[in-house]
Amino acid sequence: MGIIRLSTSIKPTPRELGLPDELAVDLTKLKHVGGEGKIYLSQDNKYVIKIYHPTSHRNDRRTHLEQVILLGRNIKPEDAKFLCWPIAAIRSVDGSDNLGCVMRCIPPSYTKLIDLIFNPRVAVQQFRQGISWSHYLQVARSIARAAEMLSFKGVTHTDFSFNNFLGACPSKLLPLTCEAT
Repeated sequence: MGIIRLSTSIKPTPRELGLPDELAVDLTKLKHVGGEGKIYLSQDNKYVIKIYHPTSHRNDRRTHLEQVILLGRNIKPEDAKFLCWPIAAIRSVDGSDNLGCVMRCIPPSYTKLIDLIFNPRVAVQQFRQGISWSHYLQVARSIARAAEMLSFKGVTHTDFSFNNFLGACPSKLLPLTCEAT
């Protein structure tokens, strides 16, 4: 079990936002490894924790992460629930200086868009429910609106792919909806 301590250099502090000062993480239960770092879930499954690889620790990265977190404070709560926006910076992992960020978990009803579009079983199910290519066009428009909203806020997303968007396709509800992460 690892202890993640959050940075208090950004105001409002994590505690003022209703977050604990520390998060317990089982560091043996790795969810994903990417180019920037490793992804874990907090012990209570409320937060996603990204710990950057040690080689990517640079002072400018910490400064940039803090700026991104502050920018996210301007996002309306109803929009923020669909964005995996960092809400806190990590100060240390098990007492060792480290860098990373904490984000809220997305509801389990959402899945990667690539799984909704390129999974043949899901595609057949969607077409049987009446979903057509026009619905996929609506998804594309949702992605464009999300990108426009981020751009309006001064943020550029440099890694658009089906893996970076979440979709929900409830069995009785049409059409497929998509929200950016």
